[in-house]
Amino acid sequence: MADGSRTAPLTCWWYSSGSGNNCVEVAGLAHAAYQAIAIRDSKNSGGPALLFEPEGIVALVADVRDGSLTT
Repeated sequence: MADGSRTAPLTCWWYSSGSGNNCVEVAGLAHAAYQAIAIRDSKNSGGPALLFEPEGIVALVADVRDGSLTT
């Protein structure tokens, strides 16, 4: 039964130390029923996080690398 909480049970957040302040933080979900990865803005650690399945992260990174994402 869901408890109505919108807070994801996360392990620790990590980010690249070489990125300065222009970074996202990443964490793996600590939930046995599914695997997901959370991403948030490192400058707003109390803000929202985007949740991705592992395949979604692979696709996102590929799109960022090849420049196919536009604003």
